[in-house]
Amino acid sequence: MLHAGDPVREEQARGLVTGKEPRHVEVVLRETRRIVRMDRGVLIAETRHGFVCDDAGVDASNAGGTGQLVLLPEDLDASARRLRDQLTAVVGADVAVVISDTFGRP
Repeated sequence: MLHAGDPVREEQARGLVTGKEPRHVEVVLRETRRIVRMDRGVLIAETRHGFVCDDAGVDASNAGGTGQLVLLPEDLDASARRLRDQLTAVVGADVAVVISDTFGRP
């Protein structure tokens, strides 16, 4: 049984989910608080933020290159604030920032 914070090695990840690179699964497990379901190559997990989603929010589709992965920010609100502050400075106006993806949760 794997728990959040346990060291996960590629060898352990190799047998858990078929159809995915073991390194991808290893990253997913490191981002996972709790595995909700594993079935037919799909891993549904609770993230450290409390979201329940596919691959614990780890995304390869928009990463920009083979072998690259995009993770959820450590602190979602702090990331939005940083973006807002930078945009406000550039455009010289007060702006709002909503961060969302195809998961559908801002």
